Amino acid sequence: MASNVVKLLISIVNYNCASEVKKTLDSFIDKLKDFDVEFIVVDNFFSNSSLDQITKLSKEYGFILLKSENLGFGHAHNLAFSFAKENRQFDFYIISNPDIEIISLDGLKSYMGTESIIAPSIVTINGVLQNPYVAYRSWVGLRLWYIHHRYSSYLFWAVASMYNKICNRYVRCFVRKQIYAPHGAFIILSRAACAKFSELFDSSVFLFGEEFVFCRKVLS
Repeated sequence: MASNVVKLLISIVNYNCASEVKKTLDSFIDKLKDFDVEFIVVDNFFSNSSLDQITKLSKEYGFILLKSENLGFGHAHNLAFSFAKENRQFDFYIISNPDIEIISLDGLKSYMGTESIIAPSIVTINGVLQNPYVAYRSWVGLRLWYIHHRYSSYLFWAVASMYNKICNRYVRCFVRKQIYAPHGAFIILSRAACAKFSELFDSSVFLFGEEFVFCRKVLS
């Protein structure tokens, strides 16, 4: 890109949470002043009132607003990604939840020109570390997630989540620069990495566990 300023294109999905989206936008704008930041917000329709709120916010902040029926997290982010690849230039593409508070993205510029998918440190308000979401490939863990998606079983989702938390807690004792799957709350892709994909997620996965589908696509 011609400018020396690093361009970030950030995808956010709104589902009746315009107030949270606003806080996230403010956080990005306040903490990332050294970057050229642009937002794509996909509204997964909840109600006319919710749509009115996010439309008003789009006029206030000047972000790109795409509208969709509620077909899930992955479908909405795929819409944003398709729009971005066809209509925008960027150095990094960021998938973000609507309730994120940015502290910093120090070190991101060192990935310029690389083919990278980056899982930054994500900490919940209770101090829980969310990355790595899955530290390493495990047949047991993957099988549990497969059963969850195949049969929409909350029980297997809960068991798979607990299994991965135990594995990740052990693996965090070691320094790992490569992991199996990042947490879907906040994923950064370099421009070169984005060029490898026509879409990021399996739209048939409505919510939870889309990270597994994503990482399998990356590894293939």
